[in-house]
Amino acid sequence: VGDVRRADSFLSIFERARCQMVAMTAEEHDELTADAEFVTHLTGRILDRHMLPATPVSSREYAALCDVAEMTSGDTLDMFYGLYKYNPNAKEAMAKMRENLARIERQLAGKEAYLTAKAELQNSERQKLLAETRHLLEQIALDDASVSIRRPKSAASAGARAPSLPSSRVSRPSRSAATPSKRAVAGSRPVSGSKGASPSTAATKRQK
Repeated sequence: VGDVRRADSFLSIFERARCQMVAMTAEEHDELTADAEFVTHLTGRILDRHMLPATPVSSREYAALCDVAEMTSGDTLDMFYGLYKYNPNAKEAMAKMRENLARIERQLAGKEAYLTAKAELQNSERQKLLAETRHLLEQIALDDASVSIRRPKSAASAGARAPSLPSSRVSRPSRSAATPSKRAVAGSRPVSGSKGASPSTAATKRQK
């Protein structure tokens, strides 16, 4: 610096404005700010103002992106080309941005594939459960139908066999008609001692 006094007077303007002053060389300044400036302008050109329409309600992050896109939209391509040409890290920054974008796409594709597979697995499990339940209900319906068919058949067969069964009461000849009474038998017996005698002889003996 040829005129230190003048340089201090110039720097004091920023100090009075309460700016944080950092002492460094011009080479260090260019090296530190080149990457930040290039990434900022690259991001603004990628976003574009058409990708960030104005909305009545927005977050602070969205508003900051809109400011970046608005700020860089007025810059010429020559200025951006200068940032790219004279910054040795520009190509690396662009490659890193492409890599980050590809990684995000892979992450989203993997997440989508996982959720799709999970939904299909749940659907297959649900279909399997429904099939088993349907089969069980069909078996129950068949069992009920077979039982209801069996009951009328057994009742009909029992009713058909009932008339053919013999009556429990069997007609037997009267005891009085089959065997003579004791009195009749006793009256017809011959008197002892007159075996072979006629009835008149027996009666004569009784009169004597």
